[in-house]
Amino acid sequence: AGARAGDRLAAASAELRFPVSSPMSFAKVGVRLFFDTGAVYGVDERLRQTRFSQGVGGGLFLGAAFINLQLDLAHDLRGGARLHFATSVSF
Repeated sequence: AGARAGDRLAAASAELRFPVSSPMSFAKVGVRLFFDTGAVYGVDERLRQTRFSQGVGGGLFLGAAFINLQLDLAHDLRGGARLHFATSVSF
């Protein structure tokens, strides 16, 4: 938090999902790969003059009847890494 500040945001993300389980099974289990890029810039700056940050990563996902679980490992192309776990409940 607080690493960048600005009035505008430009971001894009691409993701590939590969199912491991059968589509007919109770739970959907799979692997995913992703690429993210984004920049924050001020109102007086041009987009092509801003510095974009990029990251790549992969993860596992599990979706069952009412619960979704995700575990991702992302790597900043400048050297940092981050592990992220997320869960959600749907009705």
